[in-house]
Amino acid sequence: MQYNENSKHNKNHAEKGIGLVMRSRILRALIVMSCVAPMAAAPVLQPIAAYAEEADAQSAEEAEGGNAEETGSGNTAEAAEKTGDAGNAQQTDAPAALTQVSGQVVFAGTTTFPEKVIVHLLANGTIVSSVEVSAQTGWTFTFQNLAVKDADQKDILYTVDEEVPAGFVKTVSGTTITNTWSEQDKAVEDADAAKKAEEEKAAEEAAKKAEEEKAAEETAKKAEEEKKAAEEAAKKAEEEKAAEEAAKKAEEEKKSAEEAAKKAEEEKAAEEAAKKVEEEKAAEEAAKKAEEEKKAAEEAAKKAEEEKAAQEAAKKAEEEAASRKKAEEEAKKAEEAAKKAEEDQKTAKESADKAKKSQKDAEAAAEQAKKSQASAEEAAKKAEEARKAEEKKKAEEAKKAEEKKKAEEAKKAEEKKKAEEAKKAEEKKKAEEAKKAEEKKKAEEAKKAEEKKKAEEAKKAEEKKKAEE
Repeated sequence: MQYNENSKHNKNHAEKGIGLVMRSRILRALIVMSCVAPMAAAPVLQPIAAYAEEADAQSAEEAEGGNAEETGSGNTAEAAEKTGDAGNAQQTDAPAALTQVSGQVVFAGTTTFPEKVIVHLLANGTIVSSVEVSAQTGWTFTFQNLAVKDADQKDILYTVDEEVPAGFVKTVSGTTITNTWSEQDKAVEDADAAKKAEEEKAAEEAAKKAEEEKAAEETAKKAEEEKKAAEEAAKKAEEEKAAEEAAKKAEEEKKSAEEAAKKAEEEKAAEEAAKKVEEEKAAEEAAKKAEEEKKAAEEAAKKAEEEKAAQEAAKKAEEEAASRKKAEEEAKKAEEAAKKAEEDQKTAKESADKAKKSQKDAEAAAEQAKKSQASAEEAAKKAEEARKAEEKKKAEEAKKAEEKKKAEEAKKAEEKKKAEEAKKAEEKKKAEEAKKAEEKKKAEEAKKAEEKKKAEEAKKAEEKKKAEE
């Protein structure tokens, strides 16, 4: 178990070493970049320098944790030896030792120092770490938590080196780096400074040109966006205008439909009124016709009665004439009989008796005639009563028939009126339902148009927002 932990610890140290080498190489590349184009490298160097400091601090914390683990492992080995567990102690590798390298940077032959220098730590001749040294650090440096042995358990030789500042000559003695000012390098320094100034100027001009080009691009882009926004605003205005015209047209159509419906209702009402007038006129004509028929029936009945009365009067006159003729004949006979009686005095008694008998017969005949007249009058009276009863019956039947006819016509008229009213009510209901359905349809279409318009506006606003972002 301890062997595995130590192997893991060594692996962590190896990984840390590789990380230090990588950071060192990156820092060297960035330092070179800063020397060539400091203005362009500054934005890059600042966050990387912060990252390097953070990584160094993390490495220091991990190293301290590693020391604690090593100390714990060492104590465990000592405890094993003390308890006599020699076998386990022999199998456990010794914890990896750590060291540190400290040094300083010294300047000679000048009182003017550079802003900073980059010092590299080399392990067996390979750069594994780098650090900035400046007046703020007191021109000193320290590399901590360094492994003493490599993976093959061989000692690691640590040395230091630096990136020589312009105009100086470097001398390394142990971990002390001496930078001596060199007059012969002044011309080179001046040339480098001039070249650097030119490069910085060119870089500034290039940056300025790039900014101008960027500003021009932004201006063009802004102009394009404004143009697009203006086109969209114009398109939106056209759409709004079209929507307004459509709404206006829909309103006009609705108004026209309402007017047409109103006109149709008025025409229908006029037709119904005319029809009603015609029906009333027909009813009046029917009533007038019935009255005329009734009057004609009454006149016919009256005429029939008059004719019957005339017939009866004529008949009575004829009967009276016959009776008178008969009486005249009988009187003539009596006269003849009297004459005969006078002539035949001999047979006077007989003639008297005969005359008396004839007188009695005449009286009987007169009585019989009187009775016949009474019977005729009674028969005429009965016939008149029968005729009147018949006429009354016919009149009542005609009246009942007329009343029944009128009742049926009134019933038919009422049923017809109710049917027409029901039909009108149904047509009115259908017209109202059609009107409501049309209004609902138009409202839904207007709502859909409004929602579509809002959705398009929202979509355009979203696209515009995305374009602006």
